[in-house]
Amino acid sequence: MNILITGSSGFIANHFIKFFQKKHFIYGLDINKSSSTNNIFDIRKDINLKGLPKDIDLIINLAAVH
Repeated sequence: MNILITGSSGFIANHFIKFFQKKHFIYGLDINKSSSTNNIFDIRKDINLKGLPKDIDLIINLAAVH
């Protein structure tokens, strides 16, 4: 299963990633690439999101304004 997590460098997102990456492919969107997975896309730089699969099964929105 392909899972996309927005706000992937946040506290809750990091715990989701650690839990889900054992069985699923995790992709993240954030303004900061520091996260528990290598498949993080910086929404400020990776505008066309090349490498992000088109068949995302689940999106978990954990993005917030700080």
